[in-house]
Amino acid sequence: MRAISRQRRDEVVDALRRGTVPMQSLDLFAVGLEQFHGTLTEELEAVKAGGTKFKAVRGEYGTGKTFFLPLAGRASQATWFRNCGSTGLRDRDASASA
Repeated sequence: MRAISRQRRDEVVDALRRGTVPMQSLDLFAVGLEQFHGTLTEELEAVKAGGTKFKAVRGEYGTGKTFFLPLAGRASQATWFRNCGSTGLRDRDASASA
């Protein structure tokens, strides 16, 4: 287990106390998301080659959607892509606009 600096630890704890996803150090929490890494990498490569992709993340409360979005966003930014995200859209909100 690697050591974590006091500043990094404090930033993470402060964000969690606010009920938000930490802006940095998400790698400290990324558990169980390995299955998505390969898919994201493949799709980013496909877009680099001229393709297009759209992702929507949906799931029950507490399944990690809000946590996953910044991880996916950082993966796309690392390859010089832009991304956007939104949280808080409820099923009834989505069906009302359909």
